[in-house]
Amino acid sequence: MTPYEMSLHIHDYNFKMEESIRKYERDQKDQIMLAWLNAAWQRSKKMPDINKVLESEKPEQDEDEMIATVKKINAKMGGRIF
Repeated sequence: MTPYEMSLHIHDYNFKMEESIRKYERDQKDQIMLAWLNAAWQRSKKMPDINKVLESEKPEQDEDEMIATVKKINAKMGGRIF
């Protein structure tokens, strides 16, 4: 194995470790949010409508915003624009 190949393996390993740490942190935040919502709903006198609870809070992107986001991702990954 050449030093270059070794560095590629190290970078890949570090990337996978960072991803697993981010996933663990996201899971913890989700569990905290779930516990908070359960505690809040136990104290409420009237349950909220399930459709309102499950609605997405993120506004949808329009076409121009979506294209701009894709171009940013493409540039970060070293892609070409045709």
